[in-house]
Amino acid sequence: MNNKKPLTFYTGLLTVLLCLSVILNAVSWRSAAFSDWIRKYPFRVLQIIMSHISNLLPFSIGELVLLAALLFILWNLILWVGDGIIFVHKAIVLKNRKAKEPGLTERLRQRFPHYDRLYRVFEMGFAVTALIMTITCFTLYHCTEIGKSFEKSDGDYTFEELAELRDTLVTEANRLSKVVTRDKDGIPHYEGDLKKEARETMGEYAEEDQVLSGYYSIPKPLHSSGFLCQQNMCGYYFPFTMEANYNTMMTEINVPFTMCHELSHTKGYIREDEANYIACVACLGSEDEFFRYSGILGVLYYVDNDFLAACGGKNGLYKMHPAISSQVKKDNVFITEETKDKIEKKAVVSSDTVRKATETYINTTLNINGIESGKVSYSEVVGLLLGLNREKGLTIAE
Repeated sequence: MNNKKPLTFYTGLLTVLLCLSVILNAVSWRSAAFSDWIRKYPFRVLQIIMSHISNLLPFSIGELVLLAALLFILWNLILWVGDGIIFVHKAIVLKNRKAKEPGLTERLRQRFPHYDRLYRVFEMGFAVTALIMTITCFTLYHCTEIGKSFEKSDGDYTFEELAELRDTLVTEANRLSKVVTRDKDGIPHYEGDLKKEARETMGEYAEEDQVLSGYYSIPKPLHSSGFLCQQNMCGYYFPFTMEANYNTMMTEINVPFTMCHELSHTKGYIREDEANYIACVACLGSEDEFFRYSGILGVLYYVDNDFLAACGGKNGLYKMHPAISSQVKKDNVFITEETKDKIEKKAVVSSDTVRKATETYINTTLNINGIESGKVSYSEVVGLLLGLNREKGLTIAE
């Protein structure tokens, strides 16, 4: 007699979804062309659908979903721990070892009649999310890189080329620092609609890159921006909702670059160096001075650090080139000291602990997806900008 339960539609669907995720990931690792196809078709369809849904709501759906998932996991842990304590109490304290006690899961079923149904929803949600994230994130790490179109790798660029790029950005940053709008405290402040301008800026740049064409989602502010500040993060792209999210507590001059960076993720450029590159070049091409200034500040730290290293620590050689003005240095900060103090006072966990955990998570995630340099990959935008400057010249709007 066969006592095995028949394969249900639910079990079969769950298995198919999980297997499909594994297969897509495996093939993408072997074929950039396949990953490009994923970005061009399945990803693009999902992006259009998710963006239209997301744009109906003023808040971040991804942040809400993430919170709900964490609460569900916490709820289950509390139930299991509580029932475990009761079980141990009966078995040891009351010496009721011979009594037949139902298992933990069975007691949960008795206490919550709909527990199985809720658990299945969570289980299926995990499988669907895994497949969506495979299409909207994991496979995209293996798409053809932007840098492949450049003649040489970033390691082959000359000192003169790096110096030219750095001096151009520094000179323009110094000029823009004198003309951007500021608030009463002298901090750069935008008087228009940053979200609208960011979408239009990316739309204009899409004329040079068709991957970036089409409908854009509206960047969403994150309610947990204080926690982002502890992580030194300007924004997040939630792959499962395909939303571009930004930190509302960082200085405003960081916002345009961050929005464009996260919006490039929503169009399938998932690598951090490429997102930085697109955000920088898109902002530099904007007619808006605030966006151009933000675009330069978004990469200036990386470019200047590479240039300083190329000078071999020789201050004399470094000082022969245009100096970054004191105003630019003052503007080029993540958060103000006042904001930092407020966050530290309210922090449940120290910022150092959060920062270290975040760095470990980012490095691990990037390494797993084939980015061996981990978080350092953010700085690889320098090589992409050098390639652009050699091939076409770095264009800065006036």
